[in-house]
Amino acid sequence: MTPGICQSGVVETELRATTTGSIYKRDYFSISQAYMYARQTAAYLGIRYKLIFDHAALHSADNEGVVMVEIAQTGVTLRQLQILREVVRTGSERAAAKSLRITQPAVSQQIKQLETLLGVHLFIRDKGRLLPTAQTMTLFREADATFVQMERIAKTVASLQGIDSDTIGIAAPHVFSLRLLPDAVRMLRTRQPLAAVHFKSGTYADVTDHVLEGRADLGLGRLPLDENVFDWCPVTTATNVCIFHPDHRLAQEDLIKAEDLVGEPLVDIEPQMQSHLMSENAMRYMGAEPHLAIQVDVIGQEISFVAAGLGISSSNTFAARQATCFDVVIRPFEPSALYHYVVFWQKGRHLGPMLQEAVRVLVECARGDEASDDGASAGQPVSVDTSPAPRRTL
Repeated sequence: MTPGICQSGVVETELRATTTGSIYKRDYFSISQAYMYARQTAAYLGIRYKLIFDHAALHSADNEGVVMVEIAQTGVTLRQLQILREVVRTGSERAAAKSLRITQPAVSQQIKQLETLLGVHLFIRDKGRLLPTAQTMTLFREADATFVQMERIAKTVASLQGIDSDTIGIAAPHVFSLRLLPDAVRMLRTRQPLAAVHFKSGTYADVTDHVLEGRADLGLGRLPLDENVFDWCPVTTATNVCIFHPDHRLAQEDLIKAEDLVGEPLVDIEPQMQSHLMSENAMRYMGAEPHLAIQVDVIGQEISFVAAGLGISSSNTFAARQATCFDVVIRPFEPSALYHYVVFWQKGRHLGPMLQEAVRVLVECARGDEASDDGASAGQPVSVDTSPAPRRTL
């Protein structure tokens, strides 16, 4: 056993903090280290708690319970909430144990203890799977938000300490996974020891939330963004286009106008996107109601329906360039707007070498696609400023 580790049963300390959250650490502690850790934890926790040193657990194969943070007057530990969270996420105790790198009996024991403390059944067993009850989901949502926040803080601390993770998270609308993101990951792996990339998708609002809530390190989106919340680096600008099947009559035109779309079946993402509203509102201004033949809820999903000859879609030049893997034709549309795309991250966050390179690669690939589509040379490195200051002008 490491010298200085607490040999007695339980060491307790109660502190009071002003905010809410949670911290859990499995490392060995001396008593002095434990109190220091408790004080640091108190700066984040808004609950009374005590640190428990389980002497017997120091000898266990799982190393479980070496240090647990217990929410005072409840008996519930943050370790139990961590295990509960993982069981809900994975659907089984075995998968949760594998994810947490402990044994399945250790998971089962903690779940049983938590059920006893709460006086409720947390799961219903059904054909080998554990189905969470309504009470479990209520507890899960609170615990999950807390651990996500702590993971976000851990990334920031590691970055400030100069510890660069070999895993990054990128949030972007699905359409960019058709071309830009695979190209960017391929290029990044030639420059950095990248182990894994976690992608989050959704609408532009969803992408913003992913970065804001720490589920992604970087986001690919467009302005406006809140400069009090995010820093960003310019990527490219885009204008409105229409996308057709090659055999469509309008594929022969050089420029599409609102009157050309009257009566045409449209393949549309739920009509809240600006590029789609531009063409639809232009038709409404002329007194013609758009014919929304197919609606989808994922940006980029509409392209496959256009390629099947089922309608016309509105987009912008940057998003439409991702569709080169489909047999479609892209034409400019008027009236048009100007869209400003950026790579963004949490305001003030220090980007380590891996994330800085990821930003550079995303910009290079985006501008390289633009240059190659215009017939210019592509793949040239670009200078990217990733200092924590928002870019308001592109």
